[in-house]
Amino acid sequence: MSDSAGGPSRRAVLQGIAWSTPIIAVAAVVPAAAASVRTLAIQLITTSLAADGYDVNLRAGKFRNNTTVPFTNVSRTNDTVVAPTFRVVDAITGLPVVGASVVVDGGTLTDGEGNYVFAIVDMSVTANVTESSTKKTATVITGATGEIQVKVATATWSLAACIVGSPGPLVPPSGAITVSVSGVAGYANAVATFSAFASPFTPVICP
Repeated sequence: MSDSAGGPSRRAVLQGIAWSTPIIAVAAVVPAAAASVRTLAIQLITTSLAADGYDVNLRAGKFRNNTTVPFTNVSRTNDTVVAPTFRVVDAITGLPVVGASVVVDGGTLTDGEGNYVFAIVDMSVTANVTESSTKKTATVITGATGEIQVKVATATWSLAACIVGSPGPLVPPSGAITVSVSGVAGYANAVATFSAFASPFTPVICP
């Protein structure tokens, strides 16, 4: 996980959260602000999606990414849409920030067919939550807990993603999920990036 300013990767433990250790970024200030302007921290508190060094490590599989799956799913081992939760807090006090506008973006990574690997939509969306060649992002306002939740669907890796002259199991490239926060009085706008990976649900063997 890294901030948008390209600083060194880091993780910090937010004290007082007993049920999980959130993945947290002290977000970059956008733009540079006066000393009186406070700084935000952005946390990925659904740590069950982390594995193999990635903040979000999912199964790539469009066929069960539909309206019949449980949208509260937070297990990375299922071939389904998942619903991670992010929290925005004051970087110094750790208190939740209410009324922030949060944009969650799955990045520009595409599969061999031109579909975006990470499609992100608001929790209220109940149709077409699946892979898409159209970029999908979600904008949500934080409530009393400073938290927002979104749905993430993945594309499916296929032979189309294979590189000519590189036979064997396909090793997909990694991506990133970016969280941008704005609209909070007294705070600088902020951006944090979380590393993301989608592994084939069924192994793809390149010829």
